[in-house]
This record gives sequence, C-alpha cells and structure tokens, in this order.
Amino acid sequence: MQKVINKINEYSQEEFDKYHLVKEAVVQTMKEVSLTNNDVFRKLFSSKDVRSKQNIKYLTSLILEKEVVDVIVNNCEPEKDQILYKGIRMDVTVSCIDSHGYPYNVNLEIQKYGSIDSISLRAQLYESRLVTNQVQVGNHKYEFNEVYQVMILDRVMFIKDDMFVHRFRHREDTTNYLLPENRMNIVIVELEKLKNLEMNTYESWDEMEQVGYVLKYAHVENKHDIIKVLEKKNEVLKNMINMKNEFILENIGSMSMLKNFVEECDKEKRVKWAEEYGRNEGREEGIKEGIKEGIKEGIKEGIKEGKNEIISKMLSNGMKIEDVALCTGYSINEINKIVGL
Repeated sequence: MQKVINKINEYSQEEFDKYHLVKEAVVQTMKEVSLTNNDVFRKLFSSKDVRSKQNIKYLTSLILEKEVVDVIVNNCEPEKDQILYKGIRMDVTVSCIDSHGYPYNVNLEIQKYGSIDSISLRAQLYESRLVTNQVQVGNHKYEFNEVYQVMILDRVMFIKDDMFVHRFRHREDTTNYLLPENRMNIVIVELEKLKNLEMNTYESWDEMEQVGYVLKYAHVENKHDIIKVLEKKNEVLKNMINMKNEFILENIGSMSMLKNFVEECDKEKRVKWAEEYGRNEGREEGIKEGIKEGIKEGIKEGIKEGKNEIISKMLSNGMKIEDVALCTGYSINEINKIVGL
C-alpha cells in the first residue's frame, strides 16, 4: 500500500485540483479499496495473469469441494443477440475440470446490496444462464455440465444462522430426496458472518474461512496483523493482496484513470451509506408506526371495554336486552357473550 501512496504523492496539487480531487481523500479511498470491489475481484480471478488462474483454481476447489486441476476463464461480456437482456454480464465465469475428469461450469458474483428476494432471483437467473449457454441448436440429448452459481455476499445477510456457506440443490420437499442427475447448484457465501471468526484462533480456521476473511478484511487496517499471518501460510492469499495493490497502481497510472476509479469507489460508499441510513430510518419509522398502531389499538380496546361496562349497567338496571341491542347496535347474541350468558 505504501507504493500506492507514493505514486499518488507524485502528482502535484494542481493536477488534483484540475480533476476536482482532494489528495488526502484519494489516499484514504485507496486504503479502503477491498478485494470485493468488482474490478479488483475480476483482476484476482479472471485476468490473464498466471496468478489469477492459480487463484480461481484454488477458490473453485474450495467451493466445489473437489480438486480442480484445470480452469478456463470464459468471456463474461453480453453476446450480440442477448445485448438487450438486463444484467446479462457476469462477474467471473469459468469452465473447470476436477481430478476425475468431470467438467463443471461456475459463475462467481459479488453482491454488496439487495434484498434476500432479489439475490435469490438473481442467483437463479445466473444459474439458468450457465445451463442455457451450453445448449446447442439441434442437440436433443439434454446433456450439460454440472453448474455452480456462487453468490459472494458482502454486508448482506441471507440466512439467520451461524453458517457462512450455504449450498442449495433441487430436492423433494417432504422426503428431502435429491433430484436424480441433479446438476444445478447455488452456493451462497456470507462474508458478513466472518466478523465473529476471531473468537477462535486462526490456526483453527479452515481454508474457506481464511479466503473469506481475506476477501472481507484485507483492506481493514486493524486486521493487518492477522492478514499477514494468513499470507505467510498461503501463497494464494498473498497473491490476492499483491494483485489488488498492483491493480490500484495500474489505475493511478494516469490522473483520468485515477479519477474514474475514485468515483466508482465513492459511488460504492454512497450506496452503502444510503443502505445504512435507510435501515436506520426504517427502524425508527417502524417504532413510530408501532407506537401509533398501539395507541389506535388502545383506544379501540378502551372504547370496547367502555361499551361493555355500559351494557352491563343497562341490563342490571332492568333494561330489556332488546332495548339494549337497539341502543348499542350489538346483536342479542353479542350482548349475551359480553355479560357471560
């Protein structure tokens, strides 16, 4: 990171002024760039860098829970005849082969925002794309490689439990019987749940937890001591952090590139702030609405209790039940229930 700061300091203040940037703010933004930044993530796992292939092979092995021996990164850009489809571009899509020669198609998506419903729908959309991309005209054999749609969630909570990796497959509701020849899988990785990981010593963390921790916290200053230990233990984790810093250096090679990168990072921060603000406002509004509803219900209940007391007094004073019904608007059956008859 010091190399990044030194590179930024090579620019004069006049150059920053020209692009409406504040040097101190730019330095801070660069420090806060995480591995889950979309552009950084693609650099780590789908670039032409030899280390990128090593990274994605390692990550897919952990996700598939199989030894992946070969990986080919696929083009994630929209095809010409699909260009009007919404959100068609995928983050990192690969074809891989395990140690038994079995093929898989895997797509990894970084998701920082969105509701549980939207994430679920998006996962299913991308999962279906992984299948349809393999379909060829005139092929009626109904054969396709097994697919894994992986949603890596940063800040979004999907399921309220302690597990940070969830695996979904097609099963029968009652018996939990797995669909024969099931080849469609959705994997949800919740990085937010790793905040309690430090309650255990890092020696006890499994490899998936280590990768998740680095993805989540590599940019957080007070986590650097743990990150350094993990880097020494695992070459892939070291590659990931080095490649992020290299990527940032590439983006500050010119002031215009730096401005674009800073604006993208700032946009991400604004969305995060808006989400937090929305959640807090929602909570406060919910409390206010709850109080309002409570008052309304209290008034209704008070009126009801008052009416019941009046009805009891009317009857105890010798008034006929038919006349009470006429005066109060209650039916004779309702009056009988009120007085316990």
